Amino acid sequence: MGHAYIRMKPREWKWLDVATRLKKVGVDREADRCRKKWDNLMQQFKKVHHFQGLSGKQDFFHLCGKDRMSKGFSFNMDRAVYDEILGSTAKNHTINPKNVADTGAQGGVRLPSASSTDPESMGDGDGGAEHDDDNDGSTKGSSQTTGGAGGFGKRKSTRQQFFEAMTECMEKHGALMASTMESNNKRHCSIAIRQCEALEAEVEVQKKHYAASDEVSKLMYHTLLEIAKAIAKR
Repeated sequence: MGHAYIRMKPREWKWLDVATRLKKVGVDREADRCRKKWDNLMQQFKKVHHFQGLSGKQDFFHLCGKDRMSKGFSFNMDRAVYDEILGSTAKNHTINPKNVADTGAQGGVRLPSASSTDPESMGDGDGGAEHDDDNDGSTKGSSQTTGGAGGFGKRKSTRQQFFEAMTECMEKHGALMASTMESNNKRHCSIAIRQCEALEAEVEVQKKHYAASDEVSKLMYHTLLEIAKAIAKR
């Protein structure tokens, strides 16, 4: 129960910390939205990662939007975001399976146990200690207790590293989105400014045209007036 509590406790504050860090780079997003966004990103990443691992397939990032849709991708993922998540999950053997035996372990070749592969899938450790105590005696059981404490520390360190990598990835993604939005806003502003300048130029042309038309109208008016006066004198 204690281990389960330790595993669950960070989930409440880590997203608050992510939201705080994102706010520092100009992205105002609630903790729950950060969690949902991360879940969506991970689902998209896993789908792209699986596609990238299939032999004979094209590179996802070289496909156009139409080709991506035809292959079942209803989303777009930036290469920078994919690379950041890939780097942060390099030690996650659920995504990158580890099938290498530990030949340097004491007692011969040992396959990696659940406790050394995925921090989330670790057992409490007490059951394993009891099992070793029954088979190997109290002396080995005491060493297992020490090893269990070290394993917990290692697990905590791995979880902390993954959390820090995930937070960094979210920060970079938030900064990338903010930069993209800023770039789009600048582009729209630039287009609007050019349109305004074109309209101003058109207004000036129309002003000159109407001014010239007024001059012609005045000349015609004066000419007709002179003709009328000449006729009246006859």
